[in-house]
Amino acid sequence: MEAFFLQFLLAGEEVITLTGIVLFFGGAILGLLFLKPTFRLRRVSYIWLLVIANLIITISSSLALLSAQAIAAGMLSVLILFIGFCFFGAGMLIAFGSLARANDAYGKRSKGWMGIVPIVCLALWLSPPHEGVGSVPAPRSKFSRYILDPVLVIVALAAMGMMNLFIDQLEDIPASAPELDASTSERVLRAMSVEQIFRDTAREMQPQLPMRVDQITILTAVSADGNSLFFDYSVEQQIDLPNDFENGLRENICSPDVFGTAIERGGRFISTYVGPDGNQIAAFVISQCP
Repeated sequence: MEAFFLQFLLAGEEVITLTGIVLFFGGAILGLLFLKPTFRLRRVSYIWLLVIANLIITISSSLALLSAQAIAAGMLSVLILFIGFCFFGAGMLIAFGSLARANDAYGKRSKGWMGIVPIVCLALWLSPPHEGVGSVPAPRSKFSRYILDPVLVIVALAAMGMMNLFIDQLEDIPASAPELDASTSERVLRAMSVEQIFRDTAREMQPQLPMRVDQITILTAVSADGNSLFFDYSVEQQIDLPNDFENGLRENICSPDVFGTAIERGGRFISTYVGPDGNQIAAFVISQCP
C-alpha cells in the first residue's frame, strides 16, 4: 500500500488537487443524499459552520508538509488517507449545515444543494428565516441582532480570509522542502519508473546548464530518452582520461542515491566527453552496477 501512495504522491500536483476536489464534493453529495437534519440553522451559525469546514481543509492540507517524514516512518498511507478523510468529512459537514440552513431559509431540506454551488450558496446563507413551516425561533434581542451577529459575521469572514491566505502560502512551498535521508530517497526512487526518474532528472538539471564540474570540464547537456540518460561534457584541454576513470565514474553513478536504483532496474547512463577541437575524447555506457 505504501508503494501505491508513493506513486500517487509522485503523480503531480494536478492529480492530488483533483483528488481533493473529488473527495470534497463526493462527501457533500453523499451528505445531501443521506443526511436529514430536522433543526433550523441560523445565518450566523451557518457561516461559522463554513469556517469550521474551511479550518478542517486548511489543517489537513498543511499536514501534506509531513510527507517526507511519513515516508521515512512508513506512514505515508495513513497520512494520505487521513487527509482524504478530512476533505470528505468537510464536504459532509457543509452538506449537513446546508440542509439545516435550508430548513430555516425555505422550510424544507430540498434546497440544501445550494450550499455546494459557488455564488448560489450566498442566497442560501443570506435568506431570512422562513415562517411558513415548522416552529419559528424565539425573537432575539436587538443587541444580538444588530451588534453581536454582525461582529460574529465579520470575525468569521476574516477567519476564512486568513485560512485561504494560508492555503495560498502552502502552495508556494516546494514539495521537496523536507530533506530525505538515503534510505527514504531510495524508497521513493523505487516507486518511480526508470523513465520518470531520468525524465525528472533531465528537466531539473537543464535550467542549471552549462555547469562547471572542475577546472577543465563543463557539463553542457542533459537529456533523457526512455530508459537512457545522457550527460554531455565539454573538456577545455586535450587530455587522456586516466585508466581508472570509468571505474570511478561507475562507482559514483551506481550509488543508490544517484542512479544505482534506476540502473539496477534496466536504466542506462551514457556520458560523452568532447575536447576543445570538437572531437570526442571518450564515451561511457553504464548499464550494470557491481
